Amino acid sequence: MKSLRDHHTAHRIVELRKMQDLPFSIPPGYTVYRQSDFEKSKLFRYVFIFGFVVGLATLFEPDPTNPPVSAPAAEQSAPAPIHATL
Repeated sequence: MKSLRDHHTAHRIVELRKMQDLPFSIPPGYTVYRQSDFEKSKLFRYVFIFGFVVGLATLFEPDPTNPPVSAPAAEQSAPAPIHATL
Protein backbone atom coordinates (compact mmCIF):
# COMPACT_ATOMS: atom_id res chain seq x y z
CA MET A 1 0.00 0.00 0.00
CA LYS A 2 2.97 2.36 0.34
CA SER A 3 3.32 2.63 -3.41
CA LEU A 4 -0.16 4.14 -3.89
CA ARG A 5 -0.08 7.87 -4.49
CA ASP A 6 -2.58 10.35 -3.13
CA HIS A 7 -3.70 12.44 -6.10
CA HIS A 8 -5.85 14.77 -3.95
CA THR A 9 -3.11 16.13 -1.68
CA ALA A 10 -2.83 19.51 -3.38
CA HIS A 11 -6.60 19.99 -3.37
CA ARG A 12 -6.83 18.96 0.30
CA ILE A 13 -4.06 21.44 1.28
CA VAL A 14 -5.77 24.27 -0.60
CA GLU A 15 -9.12 23.55 1.07
CA LEU A 16 -7.56 23.38 4.55
CA ARG A 17 -5.72 26.66 4.02
CA LYS A 18 -8.96 28.25 2.76
CA MET A 19 -10.85 27.02 5.87
CA GLN A 20 -8.15 28.46 8.17
CA ASP A 21 -8.02 31.81 6.32
CA LEU A 22 -4.34 31.33 5.47
CA PRO A 23 -2.72 32.46 2.20
CA PHE A 24 -2.63 29.80 -0.49
CA SER A 25 1.09 30.13 -1.04
CA ILE A 26 3.68 30.92 1.59
CA PRO A 27 6.08 33.72 0.59
CA PRO A 28 9.71 32.60 0.51
CA GLY A 29 11.47 33.11 3.83
CA TYR A 30 8.27 33.19 5.91
CA THR A 31 6.73 30.56 8.12
CA VAL A 32 3.00 30.82 8.61
CA TYR A 33 1.55 29.53 11.85
CA ARG A 34 -1.48 30.36 13.88
CA GLN A 35 -1.45 31.39 17.52
CA SER A 36 -4.19 30.18 19.77
CA ASP A 37 -6.41 32.69 21.53
CA PHE A 38 -4.78 31.71 24.83
CA GLU A 39 -1.33 32.62 23.52
CA LYS A 40 -2.67 36.01 22.44
CA SER A 41 -4.28 36.76 25.80
CA LYS A 42 -2.84 39.23 28.30
CA LEU A 43 -3.01 36.61 31.06
CA PHE A 44 -0.66 34.32 29.14
CA ARG A 45 1.77 37.19 28.56
CA TYR A 46 1.70 38.28 32.21
CA VAL A 47 2.24 34.72 33.48
CA PHE A 48 5.06 34.17 31.00
CA ILE A 49 6.80 37.44 31.91
CA PHE A 50 6.34 36.77 35.64
CA GLY A 51 7.90 33.32 35.29
CA PHE A 52 10.79 34.76 33.31
CA VAL A 53 11.46 37.43 35.97
CA VAL A 54 11.28 34.87 38.80
CA GLY A 55 13.68 32.61 36.89
CA LEU A 56 16.15 35.45 36.44
CA ALA A 57 15.85 36.42 40.12
CA THR A 58 16.62 32.87 41.26
CA LEU A 59 19.64 32.71 38.97
CA PHE A 60 21.22 35.90 40.29
CA GLU A 61 20.15 35.61 43.94
CA PRO A 62 22.98 34.80 46.38
CA ASP A 63 22.91 31.34 47.92
CA PRO A 64 21.14 31.64 51.32
CA THR A 65 22.37 28.27 52.63
CA ASN A 66 26.01 29.37 52.95
CA PRO A 67 26.35 32.29 55.40
CA PRO A 68 29.25 34.62 54.74
CA VAL A 69 32.40 33.58 56.58
CA SER A 70 33.60 36.38 58.85
CA ALA A 71 36.76 34.73 60.16
CA PRO A 72 38.53 31.41 59.64
CA ALA A 73 37.93 28.69 62.24
CA ALA A 74 41.49 28.97 63.63
CA GLU A 75 40.96 32.64 64.57
CA GLN A 76 37.61 32.11 66.29
CA SER A 77 37.51 31.77 70.07
CA ALA A 78 36.54 28.50 71.68
CA PRO A 79 32.90 28.22 72.76
CA ALA A 80 32.16 28.67 76.46
CA PRO A 81 31.81 25.39 78.38
CA ILE A 82 28.30 24.29 79.27
CA HIS A 83 27.69 23.50 82.97
CA ALA A 84 24.74 21.34 83.88
CA THR A 85 22.70 22.45 86.86
CA LEU A 86 20.25 20.37 88.85
